[in-house]
Amino acid sequence: MGHLSAWSDFDLWDAWLRVWALGTVNTEFRAMNALADFTATGDQKSLRGEALDPVFSDFEDPDYHSFFDRVVPMIEASRREPFLRARLLHTYSA
Repeated sequence: MGHLSAWSDFDLWDAWLRVWALGTVNTEFRAMNALADFTATGDQKSLRGEALDPVFSDFEDPDYHSFFDRVVPMIEASRREPFLRARLLHTYSA
């Protein structure tokens, strides 16, 4: 996966970490809200997320899978093509 491809280069790994964090932070927030809703109402429907085809959780943003699928090949290709590495770092680094 992306994190293994990026491990040999800190800047590339840092960019990958940002991609991963985009998904997990938002997902954790959504899961906490769902748990709060379930605790308040007891409604089992609160425990179902919106993502129909999640990467790792039903509570991730419904668009995260599409984003993830576009970025992983870029990270993997960047090991072979310096131009892609530079583009990726420019796009996802602070």
